[in-house]
Amino acid sequence: MSVQLSGIESYHILDTEPSEQFDKLTQLAVKICNADAAFVSLVDKDRQWFKSKIGFNYSEVPLSKTICQYMIKENLSHLYIPDLSLDETFKEYLAFVEFGVRFYAGFPLKSADNSILGSFCVIGYEPQLLDEVQLEFLKTMADQTMILIESHKLNHELSLQAAQLEKRRIVTNTAAVIGKLGGLYMDLSGKEIFWTPSNNVLFNLRVDYAMTFEEFESGTFTIDNSAVSLFEKIRDFSISLTALDSKYSFDYETEDRRIEVHCELIGRELYVVFQDVTVENRLREQLQMSEIEAVRTANNYKSLVNNSTFYICKTELDGRLSFYNDFYATELGMSPLQTSEDAIDFFHSVKPGYLDYVKEAFFKVASGREPKCRVLVKETNHNQEEVANLWDFIGLKNSENELSEVLCLGYDVTELEDNRVQVQLLADYTAFQNKKLLEYNSIVSHDIRSHVANAVGLISLMDLINDKDEQQNYFRLLKREIKKTDRTIIALDKLTSLTSVFESGKEPVSLYHLIEQVFELLRKTKPHARFTAVNNIPLDLIIFSIREYLENVFLNVFANSLKLVSPERELQIEIAAVQITNSILQIKIEDNGIGIDMQQYGDEIFKIQRPLKDTQYGNGIGLYLVKKQIEALGGRVDIQSEDGKGTTIALEFLNYED
Repeated sequence: MSVQLSGIESYHILDTEPSEQFDKLTQLAVKICNADAAFVSLVDKDRQWFKSKIGFNYSEVPLSKTICQYMIKENLSHLYIPDLSLDETFKEYLAFVEFGVRFYAGFPLKSADNSILGSFCVIGYEPQLLDEVQLEFLKTMADQTMILIESHKLNHELSLQAAQLEKRRIVTNTAAVIGKLGGLYMDLSGKEIFWTPSNNVLFNLRVDYAMTFEEFESGTFTIDNSAVSLFEKIRDFSISLTALDSKYSFDYETEDRRIEVHCELIGRELYVVFQDVTVENRLREQLQMSEIEAVRTANNYKSLVNNSTFYICKTELDGRLSFYNDFYATELGMSPLQTSEDAIDFFHSVKPGYLDYVKEAFFKVASGREPKCRVLVKETNHNQEEVANLWDFIGLKNSENELSEVLCLGYDVTELEDNRVQVQLLADYTAFQNKKLLEYNSIVSHDIRSHVANAVGLISLMDLINDKDEQQNYFRLLKREIKKTDRTIIALDKLTSLTSVFESGKEPVSLYHLIEQVFELLRKTKPHARFTAVNNIPLDLIIFSIREYLENVFLNVFANSLKLVSPERELQIEIAAVQITNSILQIKIEDNGIGIDMQQYGDEIFKIQRPLKDTQYGNGIGLYLVKKQIEALGGRVDIQSEDGKGTTIALEFLNYED
């Protein structure tokens, strides 16, 4: 009987990893039969491979002249040889001649269709006899081994089916989630349907619509538009006698859309994917026309490209430069491109802080996910100066309509970018000043006029009263009103002084040393204040800002903490900073004071002339100035506080060099 090669291959067990289940059977066989070795062997075209082996070091041996081959070829129910040296048939066999085997007992491994896949054997290096119980045991082990082999085959098939089903589910779901795709899955046997809501957007259906299996099966679609014809086609395909295990694709067109419909029927499972190719087709047509035009006029524009003051280059899909014009080579310090071996990647001059951002945009185009991307990049030119370049990445396709290269068009916008930042700062400052003037007018018209009106009223009363003691009392009230007016005028003076500070311009400031100076100033001006300062600002952190603004901001913030000291503990002020983006620096100031009742004062905390009622001191201008000064710098301020536990003030500044 010949070996059934197709049978053993269908089990997908050859050359698999060792298995504890198989090893337990061979270990038990060695003990029960008192043998030197035991193994489970499977036969291939020209080899005998061991799935399990105990007391035997070889993973496989040539099939010719093996005892197992003899048993399989003769289609024996089993083979038992107490002493190979006394058997004329096996004196020349590999087991005896090369391995010194004297004793052999084995049973074939038979599949359900009676094909022999291998054998379950025990061997010894000395002659040995087995009784009937031991032989019956070996037969049972062979049967049990075959059960494990069949189980392995079943598990393999199930895992393949599960993997295939999971893959199809993932593909369908992914298609449904992507903006331009939709789809559905249908189990025609189980009468189940998976309908993705993105179909509703794709075909302009009701938001709450979901197709049912009964609706699909009967063909009575409750859709009041032209999409009915599309689903009728899909239904006809699913019930077609010629559609078993086949594919079907067609286009569905409306006045403004073109959708590709891809159907695949596998057994009784239907997979459908919708792809909106409207934009893709338009872009494809545009690119095809552009390519034809580019070929026609390439010679005319070659000189223009090389002498242009724009960066023009092409790259492979991995980013390696394949062409660049003379302006690119001159400005970014490149040698003329001689051969493909000279090519370097496009990203060689990009500043590290922009590298990930630029690569992400580039590979969106190079992978076909986007036809075009635009990025603003900081690069180093041939003079080792930092420049701002605006790049467009455009995918180029070959004659087979396959994405093959990326066209990169760049513009030096360093001066424009500097001007834009200055204009934005000026606009922000103008808006800040306008708002400040309105507030100034409100204060003048309300607070000062109120103080003056009170003073005039008191003077009028004093003229009517002759009693000196009562006049003296009114005089004290008049002095207090004049002091209030003076404090308001001082606050207004601080507010209007912001203008002159802004005009001085930004400069690099060591934030750590500035904070230390502010703390030292507080200790000198408030000698009775007791507090511990913890400065966690890195020594090398530089902020590009207006020093006077920063000093005023931190003086007012720290002064606010000194007004909210807890009687139960010494005040501790801790400050730290982190650069949260390329242009935004966040500074956190935490204290362990009495905190602020945000429910009571949260809406009033940044308003002028609104001191907290829980404090003895303050005219309500400090936190107001903090907010206005930070806003003038293009930043923001946020306060988090819990009554009795302390306050955290987060300041965010624009931090980049103009």
